[in-house]
Amino acid sequence: MPLSNFRGEKSGISRPTRMEDRRIRRSKKLIQEAFLSLLTEKGYTDVSIQDILDRADVGRTTFYTYYRSKEDLMFHG
Repeated sequence: MPLSNFRGEKSGISRPTRMEDRRIRRSKKLIQEAFLSLLTEKGYTDVSIQDILDRADVGRTTFYTYYRSKEDLMFHG
């Protein structure tokens, strides 16, 4: 299945299933919670993307699927 379907774009194939939506929500929540806890521990400038990935236990690709940068996470997460 093309990646475009997971972003809600039309490609002639059915939309993601409810299970896929749940996984997306779960990944975003893990990333956001990890980021917030690290902010309170280290402060914004000392938190790296790798710190967030380690704390959330997600891969780099997962992070960049939803966010462009740490700043993007801060403002959209």
